[in-house]
Amino acid sequence: MPDENKGLEQDVAKLSTEKKKLIREKTALESDNRELEVDNRYLKGKRELYKETNESLKTDCETLTRTKRELIATNNTLVPEVKQLVEAHDRLVSANTKLSAEVESLELRKMRSSVDTDLAQYNAEIERYCPDVPDLIVWGRYCTHIGFPDQMTQRILAQRSVGFFGKLFSPEHNQKISTEHSEAKLERDPEKKHRFILKIDGVSVFQWFRDMARKLLEKMGFRQSEPRQRGGPRL
Repeated sequence: MPDENKGLEQDVAKLSTEKKKLIREKTALESDNRELEVDNRYLKGKRELYKETNESLKTDCETLTRTKRELIATNNTLVPEVKQLVEAHDRLVSANTKLSAEVESLELRKMRSSVDTDLAQYNAEIERYCPDVPDLIVWGRYCTHIGFPDQMTQRILAQRSVGFFGKLFSPEHNQKISTEHSEAKLERDPEKKHRFILKIDGVSVFQWFRDMARKLLEKMGFRQSEPRQRGGPRL
């Protein structure tokens, strides 16, 4: 009898352990079930949201499709108008180009007329206020032509004595004449008003070139008859 009681106690203890185990498993299952229900409600909410979003997108797609068809129809209507506008624009560009050319031509004629008027007025004013200038310009060009540098030419035109050495080009003899030391000065022509004479070493530049050329020939053993007197430089 004691052995039977002991066996029963062991069975009861075993059953009690299994019962506790089952209770724990039941509790775990109930917890999992609650989590699954929460997840199910979340997924159900998501599904409803996606369904609403899908319906909204479907509506938007239908609206965009209708708008696209309307735009295509409008574009087909505007194509002829755009073509006309392009043609009108091209005509305006062509007309504007022609007008610009005419305006440019008029401006050039206006400028040339103004220059001619200004030049005539300028020459008249020079003749009136600075009558020496035309002949000074002639001599300035001549000085440059025969080889004087600008700075020296400016001093000569200011009627200052200018000492120099080196070579000057003689247009009459078509060659360069050398001098070790000479002095140039522009003096007023005593016989002609507002006219000048360029002198080198006290004689006219033309005579100076002749004298220097004759001396050069004499050094070379040649003699040269006096050439005919020529006039001064002119424009």
